[in-house]
Amino acid sequence: MKNINTYTDKAAYTADTNRATTNTVSFVKDGTGNLYNGTNVVVDKQYADVGDSWVYDKNDGKYKVVKLDTLNLATLPSNYVIGGTVYFRESGLAQVLANVELGNFQLGAPYKVKLSGFDLTTGGSFTVKVNSTTTSIVNYTSGDTLSTIAVKIMTALTAAGFTAATGWSVTAYASYIVVQQNFYDPNITVFTITDADSKVVRVILTGNYQTALSGLLTPISFIRQKNGIDNSSAMTNLERAIIFYSVSGSDVINQPVMSTITVKESRFNITDNPLLVAHYKTYRAYIADKMPRSPYSKGVITDLDAKGNTAKLASIMYPNHDGTQQPGYPAAYAANQYGIDTPGHITGFEKGNWYMQTPFYADLLIRDITYGLPNVTLANMDAFNRGRYAAGLSPIPVTVAIWLISEYGSNNAWIYNGYFGGVDGSKKYSSYSVRPAQEFPL
Repeated sequence: MKNINTYTDKAAYTADTNRATTNTVSFVKDGTGNLYNGTNVVVDKQYADVGDSWVYDKNDGKYKVVKLDTLNLATLPSNYVIGGTVYFRESGLAQVLANVELGNFQLGAPYKVKLSGFDLTTGGSFTVKVNSTTTSIVNYTSGDTLSTIAVKIMTALTAAGFTAATGWSVTAYASYIVVQQNFYDPNITVFTITDADSKVVRVILTGNYQTALSGLLTPISFIRQKNGIDNSSAMTNLERAIIFYSVSGSDVINQPVMSTITVKESRFNITDNPLLVAHYKTYRAYIADKMPRSPYSKGVITDLDAKGNTAKLASIMYPNHDGTQQPGYPAAYAANQYGIDTPGHITGFEKGNWYMQTPFYADLLIRDITYGLPNVTLANMDAFNRGRYAAGLSPIPVTVAIWLISEYGSNNAWIYNGYFGGVDGSKKYSSYSVRPAQEFPL
């Protein structure tokens, strides 16, 4: 740092016309704090704040930050390796989101069964049993191919209620057929082939990653809101939640203060809901009370083991029909496998260090995001997204959907749901954004 200045108040800072305009840090004593001017202003990690770029300095092996609104990738010295963008800090910890766009992934992989042994010389017949339901007999002859047999199997499954609309498919490959279920129901406990000639062989390739509990995480199906209510969801971005529920809330009257129902704004009046109005006074205060209670809370907001949860699910692999090993939980695997390799250095940014967020951390990330709200542009968006955008990435809108690494129930897990601005459960077969993160001591 070339220039360090101290001022009693913001007025004195503004009045100083002799202050250098590059590579300068100014401490303003009136509570304003540190102000930074210049390009690629790098300071010690203890001064990290939201929107700063978290970097590893190869010269001394220490973490530092490039201050918000000073990052210039074209001129950043090569000894700095950027890991991510700070989205929250408190209690001596910096929460950092990786500067990467991994894309969308399913939480759980589809259920797959491999069928082989079809006698294409003489033909044969068989039935398929899924749980307690058995299909009609599937007949095939010497004139059939694996492709035509696959069509016949799909026809039989469809007639038995296992349809394409509910995620079922049958695909022929060079020497075998794969039956797949890509949906949230049913949970398959029985999948058998009854072949009179015992020729057709079935191999179940996967577990029930989309329809059953993982057995690795503790499922939690509620989150405690500020109002003390244990609910299946909670608002995490107040502005987005107000926009949504103002119009799309429930059209109901006479709700008690402890109701789990969220009423629309037009019903928030002394005539329709007198108890709510008397207690909260404003619709904003009413919605704000439905945000997560933290600390001293209960439910999924208390799940802090984001790294452990991610590692557990990422470790589950299955042998795919083509012999390759594939992840049973693709979202967790993608986060766990992300990393930055820096030859000659262990930066902490390597794969295995990054992980998905739990609802607790998602609340910290999302609560102050403004990008995606009305009248918010790249020029006036929130600090986190300004820092992210300066690092060459797209801003994260408040309307996004992000997988979280907390299990909700058998066939669903927690997400940040930008549709209403909060966290709730969603089906494990769905595809949502994956955002790797890390926590660093200051």
